[in-house]
Order: sequence, then C-alpha cells, then structure tokens
Amino acid sequence: MNILQNQEIRLNFTDKLPSINIDELLSAEALSWTVVFPVACIIFWICMLVSCVSNVHPRRDDRLIWVIILVTTNILGAVLYFFLQRPKVLSFSALQNKGTPPPDTANSPRPPPPSSDARDWEGLEEKASAPPHENFVSPVPTSAVSSTSASFPSFMSSTNSSTTASAAAIDPALVPQRTLASGAKMPAIGMGTFGSDHVSAQEVAAAVLAAAEVGYRHFDCAAVYGNEHEIGPIFKTITAPGSGVRREDLWITSKLWNDKHAEADVIPSAEKSLRDLGLDYLDLYLVHWPFPNFHPPGCDVSSRSAAAKPYIHENFMRTWRQLEKLQRAGKVRHIGVSNVTVPKLKLILRDAEIKPAVNEMELHPHFQQPELFEFVRANGIVPVGYCPLGSPGRPDRDRTPEDTDPLTDPVITRIAIAHKTHPAAICLKWAVQRGQAPIPFSSKRRNILANLQAVSSDPLTEDEMAKIAKIDRRCRFIKGQVFLWGNHNDWRVLWDESGVISQ
Repeated sequence: MNILQNQEIRLNFTDKLPSINIDELLSAEALSWTVVFPVACIIFWICMLVSCVSNVHPRRDDRLIWVIILVTTNILGAVLYFFLQRPKVLSFSALQNKGTPPPDTANSPRPPPPSSDARDWEGLEEKASAPPHENFVSPVPTSAVSSTSASFPSFMSSTNSSTTASAAAIDPALVPQRTLASGAKMPAIGMGTFGSDHVSAQEVAAAVLAAAEVGYRHFDCAAVYGNEHEIGPIFKTITAPGSGVRREDLWITSKLWNDKHAEADVIPSAEKSLRDLGLDYLDLYLVHWPFPNFHPPGCDVSSRSAAAKPYIHENFMRTWRQLEKLQRAGKVRHIGVSNVTVPKLKLILRDAEIKPAVNEMELHPHFQQPELFEFVRANGIVPVGYCPLGSPGRPDRDRTPEDTDPLTDPVITRIAIAHKTHPAAICLKWAVQRGQAPIPFSSKRRNILANLQAVSSDPLTEDEMAKIAKIDRRCRFIKGQVFLWGNHNDWRVLWDESGVISQ
C-alpha cells in the first residue's frame, strides 16, 4: 500500500505550489515596458537638458557620469525588452513544468492555433516526456468544479490535505449517463486502463485513483492489460468505509482474453479478474475479441499464431453461454462483446439467451463506423468507443503510412478555437453527444480532469456535429493483424468489410 500512497503523493505534488495568474503577469510586464522605461528615458533626457542649460561647459567628470548613465539605461532597456516582451517564454507549458496548476484553473483563455500539436492529450500509451496541454481551457461553470479539499470524497485526504487544497473535480452527477437495455445507468465517459508499452501497471493504478478523485466513476479494465492486480487496491481505497463513494457508485468493466475462450476457462478467468480487482461483482464483462487467437505481449504485427482460427460461430456461442452463467450467478451484472462486426453480431443476437449490453469498438471522428454504430443502437446495445482521440500515443508497430490524425483535422481545430478549448475536448464532446461512451486514458492528472470537464458542459451545436459527421476518413488504427489466420495477410478480413464473415 505504501507504493500506492507514494504514487498518490507524486500525482498531487504540484498542487502544493502557488498559483500564478498569467494575465496579471503579462499585464505587469506590459506596464513595465510601455510605461516605466519610457518615463525613465524622459527623465534622463530632461536631466541632460537641465545640466546643459545650467552648465554650458560641463566638466569632463560630469560628461563621463552622464555617459555611464546613458549606457546603463540602454542596457537596462535591452534586458527589459528581452525578458518582458517574450510572452512565449512565459507560456503555460513553461510554468506547468515548474509545477503551477493546469490552465483550466488559471483563468487564462487562450485558444490553440489550427496547427496545434495535440499528440499527448489522451496518451493511450503516452510517454513521460510529453509536454502538458497548455491550451486547454475549462468550459465547466464554477459551480460544477470543486476547488477545496472539503468538497472531495474523504479517500482523497489519505495522504495530506494540503495536496488536494488547490485541486479541482467534477461532480459525478453532472456527467452524462447511458441507459442500458436493463435500465442500468452507465457514465457516458470512462477511464481506460490500457497503458500499452509506455505506462507501468503502478502508474495506471495511480491514474485510476486520480480519475476517481476528479470525478470519474466508470473504469474500463481487462485481464490482458496486466494491471488489474494493481488497480484492485485502488478500488478498495476509493470505496473504503467513510470515503463517501460506494461500490454501487462505480461502473467497472473487465474482459475475457482470447486464450480463455474454452468453456472450462471462462468462469475461472472472470473469477481471477474479480479477485485481482477486489470485487464481488463486475458491472460489465466483455469478450475482448471474437477470435480465440493468442499472441505474445509486445509482438510485432507480422507475428502469427499457428493455432489461429477464423470466427467460428458455434465455438463463440459456447464461450457466450459461460458468460450468461456468470450473469445469472450474479458475478457480473451485464455481458457484452468487443470488436464485433455487423455480420457476427446478427448471429450472436439470433442465438443469445442474454443479449449483449455493449459492443466496445474503435470510434473517433476519422473512424465513425456509421453502419455498425447505428446497428448496435437499433438493437438496444450501447456503443463504447476506444481510441476516442485517435490513439495518438499508440506504439509504432500499430502505425501505418495511411493513418490520419483527427486532432489536427481542420474542422476539429476550427471548432476547438470557437469553443476556446483543445481539439481533444472536441472529439470527446462529439463522442458523448453522438451517443457513444468514450474511454480515454491518460496518466496525467490535468488531462484526466480536462477529459471529464470536456463532456460536462459547453456542448457542440447541431451544425458543429454535422460538420464532424462529414470528416469520417474510414481510418482504422487498431487493425488486429496479429489475429490473422492461415495464409491471410490482409487485416481487412478480420472486419468482414465484404458484409460476409471471412473464413
């Protein structure tokens, strides 16, 4: 538990430092340059004039003194110009790197330029060296943001009340909800927990704690992420007696990995996730991929399993029957699928005794999947969207030359400027207003908060939503090459783009 406490202290450390109002600072600089220095020059020349009038032939020593004053004054002017006329030097980025609060609490609205590089916003696999998001401006009303430790659940005070005094949080009641076919309510934005190659299990666990502190109540986990055993103690801390957060206030998802599709493996795998997460039940349990194809962690996209198979519906339904048993036993409240296409989903809906509550799928402005999206909603299934920002931090092995970047799309950036916010915030607003539940991940507390703020107020207009609907590039980032079977080399067969399940 000491490790987790240290992680919490590290995350909140910058909150101890004093706040700096950038606008006031720049105003003081402008005053210094535009008023103080010119006045000093005027006084100097007046003194020179008075000296010349009173002493037509000034002594050599007097002239030397005035020359020294003149040179010193000009040097001072140059110094003032260098330090006070360079607002970029005093950018949010530089100040945040010294520990000041994020701009969403600094009252400094500065919309990003269209070319703003936002690659580190979500950071699905973000690198520790990524710069902060200096241009994000919180759209959330002051009434929606708590800014004192007294407003936080008590689990936030487990280290030091001073670490949370200057923090901010969103009231979970203000976060939009999705209603499942069962009538259950699920927060319309979740905290992803896939750290990929760049974020350790301990760091992911610390990020989950930070997310709970700022108002998240939906957490998307999976056995294959290799961090559920670290996240479990965090859930225990969040829901400890007297914390103010009950287990039923949280929505926790986990997933069955591909090498556990055998009937004898499904229930034990779910029970292991429950033990690792320290839970009596899961709100949602998904079949992570419809293929039982296994690959070693961190492998290259060219890696293939000799035992890989195509989707075989009869085999999948044997797996599904075990999930139905889990739900009937009360170990999971809802069951669902992930990465499932329309042709596969039609068969599952036909044969399932308990229908999928959710289909988790890649969704972002450059990959909107309109046919699949409308199909799942028409059948009472909630679409949960991973890679909601286009996965800007995904590993190089998952990148291809034809990939695009929704965060730098001109339509997204223009709307971001209009809302005085970051392109990432626009992607999340669009996702929630469209009807899906995005699950962004970040290990940076300021980004975790900003993601939640983005969906809590200042919605996009109908015209802005329509404009984003037109920028779909059909650009899939998570292609799944490692799940190919036989002699197939084209990842498209995984996704049934022909409308027929590929064999």
